[in-house]
Amino acid sequence: MPTLIEKLSVKQSLAEARTVAERWHGSPAVSAHMTDLQGMFSKTIVVEMEDGSE
Repeated sequence: MPTLIEKLSVKQSLAEARTVAERWHGSPAVSAHMTDLQGMFSKTIVVEMEDGSE
């Protein structure tokens, strides 16, 4: 059963975001970080891809 992202640790959230971005874009992710401003019930993560896109 899937786990809601807000229940994941920061480390787990970053890993999941990288995995999803790599599958969606079809290229490797080079970094992932949390944004400074976060919502109450969400996590905003920026993933930088090998081609420089975010």
